[in-house]
Amino acid sequence: MNQIVKMKDHLPATECDDPWSEIATAEGNQTILKYEKGVWFVTTAEVPIGTKYIAFIDELASGFIKFNDGEAPEVHLGKVKFGKDKLPKRHDLGDIDQADWPVIDGKPQDPWKAVMQLPLSPVDRIGELVVFSAISSGARSAVANLCGIYSRSPRNGYLPIIELGTSSYKHKKFGTVHVPVLKLVSWHQTAPVLESEDPAPAGDMDDSIPF
Repeated sequence: MNQIVKMKDHLPATECDDPWSEIATAEGNQTILKYEKGVWFVTTAEVPIGTKYIAFIDELASGFIKFNDGEAPEVHLGKVKFGKDKLPKRHDLGDIDQADWPVIDGKPQDPWKAVMQLPLSPVDRIGELVVFSAISSGARSAVANLCGIYSRSPRNGYLPIIELGTSSYKHKKFGTVHVPVLKLVSWHQTAPVLESEDPAPAGDMDDSIPF
């Protein structure tokens, strides 16, 4: 499931070093990149496997979403670059008593789901944004692993270029489970860098972002 919500519905952001991005996020109409059963979509149009996007990982948001029957979901997000102390904490969102949680398959399920939202731009249409909203554990792992590569790489002035992919595994109960794959294929230079700076160690260039 993929959803995008306006920043005005999120926890208050503190400061922003890119006010243009902040305005676009808060007031613009954003397009959702969805992944369902091995297929990527933008609205209803299928996006081919192997399509490349610049990942604006410096604009990554993380938090929680709660779905309400017949109503808009409640969403609390914070931008990761503002620091962990600015991200929403699960214990601050209420619904702590498990006795009040919905029961699914005989077990109480937390109504608040972890979510990460990653802005992406097609490499052939830089500036045109879509947002991948990662709610499933496989989708969140894909984004988290991309964060790991980004963190380990000399990245000043560079953003990852990823390629959309898909994978799957067999689950005893649910059968074939499809998971999104984000494969790092290159780096996009966004600002001048020193000649001595290397955008990434050679070994990281072939890293696949698994589920």
